[in-house]
Amino acid sequence: LTFGWGSLVGWSAVTGSLSWKVNAPLYAAGVCWAFGYDIIYAFQDKHDDPQAGVKSTALILDNNRPKVFLSILAVGFITFFYITGQVIAANAAYFNLTLIATAMHVAWQVSTVDLENPDECFQKFYSNSWIGFVMLPGLLLNYTTRVA
Repeated sequence: LTFGWGSLVGWSAVTGSLSWKVNAPLYAAGVCWAFGYDIIYAFQDKHDDPQAGVKSTALILDNNRPKVFLSILAVGFITFFYITGQVIAANAAYFNLTLIATAMHVAWQVSTVDLENPDECFQKFYSNSWIGFVMLPGLLLNYTTRVA
């Protein structure tokens, strides 16, 4: 959830204001993203959690269709970014590059992660460190065409 605060600070620094019409969906997207990758991360340790007395999300979701929950978070992540784009009147670069590439990335994660394989969970979790690079081309094109 702390990562989401970066969007509030970044938007405020660039625009000089805190617009909740923009920041609320942007923050919500960050929350969905953080919960999604944290759940994948939690599945690495699910076999050790009971012995350690940890009541992790992996244990809570283990028999309750965790990929469905991860899919809901992924859809929320993309939907809230879409709403943010609508509010800021983003251009085609944002929608066609950023959203599509990001949706493909999270769809790949959720559809291919083997939640029973700790190494696989770590690889999918770690792939989230590259999400900014997936989003960057469309964001830069959106920004440069707007300020030009």
